[in-house]
Amino acid sequence: MPVAAPVFTTPASIAPNAAAPLAPTLGFETDVPTRATVVIADGTRSFEVAFPDLATDHLHLLLGFRPGRDHTVTVRATRAEGTSITSAPLAFRTAPLPTGFPPITLQLRNAAAMEPGVTLFPLDSNPLNFHYLVFIDDQAEVVWYAKVPHAGDTRRAPNGNLVSIDGSFNLLEIDMRGRIVRRWHAGRLEPTTKPGDIHVAADTFHHDAAMLPSGNLLALSTELREIAGYPTDETDLEAPTETANVVGDRVIEFAPDGTMVGSWSMLDVVDPSRIGYTSLSGFWNGQYAGVAGATRDWSHGNAVVLDAASDALVVSLRHQDAVVKVRRATGELVWILGNHDNWRAPWSAKLLTPLEGLSWQYHQHAAKVLPGGNILLYDNGNFRASPPATRLPAEDNHSRAVEFAVNEAAMTVAQVWSYGGPADEIFYSPFICDADRLPVTGNVLITDGGRVVDGDGTPSDLPAAEGNHTWARLVEVTHTTPAVKVWEVQIGNPDPDSESWTVYRSERLPGLYP
Repeated sequence: MPVAAPVFTTPASIAPNAAAPLAPTLGFETDVPTRATVVIADGTRSFEVAFPDLATDHLHLLLGFRPGRDHTVTVRATRAEGTSITSAPLAFRTAPLPTGFPPITLQLRNAAAMEPGVTLFPLDSNPLNFHYLVFIDDQAEVVWYAKVPHAGDTRRAPNGNLVSIDGSFNLLEIDMRGRIVRRWHAGRLEPTTKPGDIHVAADTFHHDAAMLPSGNLLALSTELREIAGYPTDETDLEAPTETANVVGDRVIEFAPDGTMVGSWSMLDVVDPSRIGYTSLSGFWNGQYAGVAGATRDWSHGNAVVLDAASDALVVSLRHQDAVVKVRRATGELVWILGNHDNWRAPWSAKLLTPLEGLSWQYHQHAAKVLPGGNILLYDNGNFRASPPATRLPAEDNHSRAVEFAVNEAAMTVAQVWSYGGPADEIFYSPFICDADRLPVTGNVLITDGGRVVDGDGTPSDLPAAEGNHTWARLVEVTHTTPAVKVWEVQIGNPDPDSESWTVYRSERLPGLYP
């Protein structure tokens, strides 16, 4: 006997969403349990989204709309036996992007060679107090955005939400409706909290945080110590030393309820009196405002990843020009990947020996462990020297994405791939940035996110200097030698007279839906 088609007991409707304006909510009800299939068209493209769960009361988040367009949305509700009913098309117009949004310009697109998916990045303009999380598609069209207090490092968590660093003291979990689901607060230096905050016994959150498959969170934090014998001069290492207020990085792991699970101090791992260029700077003065005297930014960690294969932490220490591996269970230093200048015993015994053809990284960002164990990072290249060697000026410098193969048994390291520099193209971003190996094509997505020029358009090392200008690029290249560029997007404008923009990192994800 034929099974009757379902009936809409409440007609389909679309509710706009102020928190994430390109992510409205579809609602309807049917007389029997049904699955929803939704077709969205905007005049130039059409796509289908299927929601597999059977229900009579439907409430679905719709993703993939573009700004400033008229869309039609058609709903088909299908019961388990296969019969279905289709709604009349619904009209939904998306608002244009917010005033002040930067130009996001597609420069190159080789669709056949690209990694499929959408690209997530935090979009930031401190001069404009403009901070958003943004998804774009392969044509550089914005397909999702949400305003946030601070556009810091942002990753997709295993549960599909986004984990984003908010300033120096807060870590947010944000869902695709743009709602803050959880907010963790590092309360040792800033005791003020908001209702519902989850307290974590840490000084700060900064630069890097991610939710582990276990649900725990791994993050970079800091600590302050008085260190005797700390250098006072970057170029004269024989100058008198001092007892200094040294800020070092601390890797922390904590449970979702804020309970501390583990803590690893880099001041206990690496020589606390060794400095690199900018280790004498006062980056943390504002956070440690109650301390008498200036602070020293000894290490300026900017990345931590869990190497699950060896149960170890791999940490990028920018001001040390070093990436280090640390045993998670014991805190033992396994190796140091970086130039050999000014390391003393016992740390010097942990230096990896470079094989022929290797060029060291300087002031790097975003070190990560690839499947198979290689290390990929963005080599910002600041100064191309460690104290007291002569610093390379910005106008003669370059950045690159680079991959290293570490032989832990032999304590050697080989450079196996790179992109950037005279052999490829010359670009220089002295701060932030990222490089990711993509899982389907093997391509590398490079976030060239911190380009800096002065008022004359000359490259500079000083993003915060008065009159200087910043802009960003996203570049995808093949993992070949030589590499081939397959996608390029410009964010902002290189013109020094235009507004400044930065992109801390970017992530290519298979789609907008988790």
